[in-house]
Amino acid sequence: MFYPVRRLARFMVSFLLFAGVTLYLRLSYLAGCAGDLKGGALGDPIRALELEGYSLAPYLVAVFCVFLFAHLCGRHKTTARIAISTAFCVTLGTCLWIAGIYLEGYGVESCFFHQ
Repeated sequence: MFYPVRRLARFMVSFLLFAGVTLYLRLSYLAGCAGDLKGGALGDPIRALELEGYSLAPYLVAVFCVFLFAHLCGRHKTTARIAISTAFCVTLGTCLWIAGIYLEGYGVESCFFHQ
């Protein structure tokens, strides 16, 4: 792949990565503001489940973009790039998932208990 094309591909993948992360975390927070999914006593749990369902697509886009970005930036052989990309994908995907759970709890706390 030519250098300008690779640079453009890195820019597009990083843009999609940040957009996916932002949208996923925002929808996780809004799901927490919509209702408490653990107890079901606060807000509208049906709306919260709907928002969590919407947040799955940006999460998957972000995780896939992590894989692509790590694969595009490597200067190693193909097998090493795939291994590094998979390690980044698993590690950062897990961290993003935990951040989404945290923001959902923060949304419940900020929207229902601090008014």
